[in-house]
Amino acid sequence: MKYAAIDIGNVCIAIDKNIPFKNMGFDINSPECEKLIAQVQLFEFGKITEDEFFSNLRSMPECGNTDKAKLKELFNSILIEPVPGMRELLRELPSLGVMPVFFSDISSCHLEVSRKMFPEMRRFDGIYSFDYAAYKPSKVLFDAFEAKYGKPLIYTDDRKELIDGAISNGWNAHLFISATELRENIIKLLLTL
Repeated sequence: MKYAAIDIGNVCIAIDKNIPFKNMGFDINSPECEKLIAQVQLFEFGKITEDEFFSNLRSMPECGNTDKAKLKELFNSILIEPVPGMRELLRELPSLGVMPVFFSDISSCHLEVSRKMFPEMRRFDGIYSFDYAAYKPSKVLFDAFEAKYGKPLIYTDDRKELIDGAISNGWNAHLFISATELRENIIKLLLTL
């Protein structure tokens, strides 16, 4: 079996990182927002629990002691909708001999919501920042993926700096454009084997 390392944000699920900050009342360029971003990183690194994360947010003046359920809804507003064609592609890949594996900087909370929006995601494993306390392109994540699956047939992400990091690590990496383009790249690679 071959493996495809697939990012989630803006590859499987369309996201807008500014929406939650605005919805919570933070100015994205303010020093206070840096405190929120630090809390998000702790959560995405698995260093604090979901309850601790939302408790910490509730103590910030910008959140106005908003209850956890509302804060969670605002935090999850980053996730918009499945990227066109990706649900179908993920369902098809195993029949082509390619197993999708998610490779994502994400919180457990966002992963849960992504799986609700995109039920096919539940069928596949992943290497997530919250399990390894690191963001891509950390070698920690590349090593974790390779220890479990070897080098992937292909890695796709929407961020060029992460593609560059993967290429530096010896991975065959392609900037995500669309599900159609990703499928074409996978078929071409399979034909060269």
